[in-house]
Amino acid sequence: MFPRHSQAEINKLERQSASMQKARGKTRFIWRETIGSAVILWLITMPVVEVLANHRRLFSLNFLVAWLIMLPIILLGGYLAGRWKWQDLEKKYPD
Repeated sequence: MFPRHSQAEINKLERQSASMQKARGKTRFIWRETIGSAVILWLITMPVVEVLANHRRLFSLNFLVAWLIMLPIILLGGYLAGRWKWQDLEKKYPD
């Protein structure tokens, strides 16, 4: 059903993917790969934690303050993770 690839084919596909990502640029890579997923994570986990932990109304003042405090922290973490992944990409596939 699924074709099996040899290790040489897998390496070739990884190199093609890495070169395409490098061609698109570092900024786009960081925004798409990590910051986007960090924001989605923030939007999902914060309400779930609030509901499961406190069993109160979802949009209380405490919730909104915690939500706004966590946003820059999560964005910074996403940016740093993106930079780290980009540096690994450059180390693994130097052109």
